[in-house]
Amino acid sequence: MIRFTTVKELIDGDYTLHAHCHNWHCQHNQTLDLVKLRERLGPDHSVLHDDLAPKLKCSKCGGKKVGIIISPPTGPSGWVNPYIR
Repeated sequence: MIRFTTVKELIDGDYTLHAHCHNWHCQHNQTLDLVKLRERLGPDHSVLHDDLAPKLKCSKCGGKKVGIIISPPTGPSGWVNPYIR
């Protein structure tokens, strides 16, 4: 199992971080710029929901109820299909 806990580890692993507004009337979602996040919060800031989500707000409605989704790298940039030998 791959484990990551910091902004730096997401960048190094070529992961993508998405934020999703939980305001029922908004439902805005956006891919976050990890380099800008590193500059703002520092490379060792935790990406666990309880540590990161309180620092985010929706850019559309300004809501603070934000969820995050971390996506692994895909395609030729680094993803390896474990079923192909």
